[in-house]
Amino acid sequence: MLFEFNAAELTSEQTRTVDVIKSQIKELSEVQIAGYTDRTGTSDYDRKLSLSRAETIAGSIFGTTLPSTGATVLGLGKDELLFDNDIPEGRFYCRTVKVMIETPIVR
Repeated sequence: MLFEFNAAELTSEQTRTVDVIKSQIKELSEVQIAGYTDRTGTSDYDRKLSLSRAETIAGSIFGTTLPSTGATVLGLGKDELLFDNDIPEGRFYCRTVKVMIETPIVR
């Protein structure tokens, strides 16, 4: 999910996306929520902003408390740039949170 510059608030579109994500999480699912930023801020600030973005999504998915197992929330800041930050579009796409859901097949 993409965020505006220097923001960690959910938009109405993101809220709808979170509803779809929630419907895909099962009892045995492992969920990783990782926040990212572009390279324009300081490392410390970007790490905090990316964590805030990830926590915003996690709070929207799980409520006030994460499940005791199976959920990880990370703020990676600009440590892992997802796109080329030499162009405005690359910086825009780096302002994101990735939600990864892994659910084992139980037979």
